[in-house]
Amino acid sequence: MFARGPDILQGQVGVLRMLAAAIASGVLDRFLGDPDFAATFDYAIADMNTQCVHAMQYVKHALIAATLRAAGLPASALMEPALEEAFYTYYLGPFVDSWGLGDRVTPTVRQCLRALCEDSSLDYSALIQLCEVHGAPLPAAFLGVVQP
Repeated sequence: MFARGPDILQGQVGVLRMLAAAIASGVLDRFLGDPDFAATFDYAIADMNTQCVHAMQYVKHALIAATLRAAGLPASALMEPALEEAFYTYYLGPFVDSWGLGDRVTPTVRQCLRALCEDSSLDYSALIQLCEVHGAPLPAAFLGVVQP
């Protein structure tokens, strides 16, 4: 186990649970048909050696790149304002809703998710806390393995 402590592990487990909920809901089906997105997503769900904010940044970037490719644009292109708004409304919003966390996904958490990859000065503690809470309680077997 490569986790650096129980809080980091709880965040990682929380992200994994959120991604599993997104897969189960079908909200990612259209993206998983894109081989580049599928490979990137597979890496994200396998990487348990990163903090939850970095994992969510990685997934968000993969969703943006897949959205651009679907629009016939290179994955490195900047989104036009209309496409960007459609991305947040029709893709990122349902992705977040698929987690089934209801009121725990506060406007502050949504702001954090929208700003991921764009604003390094934002306080992401609300997103970190959501991931850690969703990752708890940890299975007892993990607690004996993780070194604080």
